Amino acid sequence: MKKFFITLAVLALGATAASAQQLSVSAGYLNSSFLSSDDKTDAFNGFTVGVGATKYLNEYVGVATGLYYSFLNQSSEKGFGLGGFSASGKASTNEHYFTLPVHIAGKVDFRGFGLFAQAGPSLNLGLASSTKLTASATGLGSTETTNDNYGEDSSYGRFDVLIGGKLGIEVAGAQVFVGYNYGLLDRFKSDNYSAHRSEISAGVSFLF
Repeated sequence: MKKFFITLAVLALGATAASAQQLSVSAGYLNSSFLSSDDKTDAFNGFTVGVGATKYLNEYVGVATGLYYSFLNQSSEKGFGLGGFSASGKASTNEHYFTLPVHIAGKVDFRGFGLFAQAGPSLNLGLASSTKLTASATGLGSTETTNDNYGEDSSYGRFDVLIGGKLGIEVAGAQVFVGYNYGLLDRFKSDNYSAHRSEISAGVSFLF
């Protein structure tokens, strides 16, 4: 199923780009967290950049796809002290993703500006995820370890199917947008824990 979706997205990207009426380069802010069976986790923050292609079938409706890279980071630090002794621990997680949307696109043009929206599924592939753990204590120095979150014994899945989209305003060859995506797949292969990704984005696209 994963290979089928990836193949479908790549074919859609190639076909749309080859006949696109509108190409774009985008960059924006990304906020991502997990909605788990227990609670909402601390947010990841980062950015997304990529290229998009839209083929309008008529004046109002078309098909949009693209290829986008995302970087996300989540950091936390805790410390405690007792008398003259103190200790602290820090965890920093970095994640890298490719996302391929296959969306229905719509637009309405007014004098000097336009309103647009896109909605549909996106294939989300985790390229890498690692957590660096740093611990230090008074008089004992510090230690540092890095864990691969996609390792052989990990229950953390790297593949997801997102559903959502974005909407915004187009003015003078540029688009300002906000978006939301929800992960349909449980990212944790565990009987005791489940979590789905929730993402909010905002950014700008330049059309050519």
